[in-house]
Amino acid sequence: MPSPISYDREYTRYLGFSAVKFLVNGGSGAMIMLKDGKSIPIKFADLIDPGNEEDKDPHRRDRFGRLPHGAALHDPAGEGGP
Repeated sequence: MPSPISYDREYTRYLGFSAVKFLVNGGSGAMIMLKDGKSIPIKFADLIDPGNEEDKDPHRRDRFGRLPHGAALHDPAGEGGP
């Protein structure tokens, strides 16, 4: 894997600094983004598309294949397994 370039290091340093500053000032439930050179918190609730049926599926797996917290697989045949 190639080493990060100076832009990557500067970008991630600024994002990290902005995230800590956001948290220290009482912020929560958001992701930090850069826009026009300024850090902006984006609330997680604003990232969910209310028209997206996939967001409503309680059995939707995350990118690691895990089920959401509290979700159980429905196994009508009682065979077990995913």
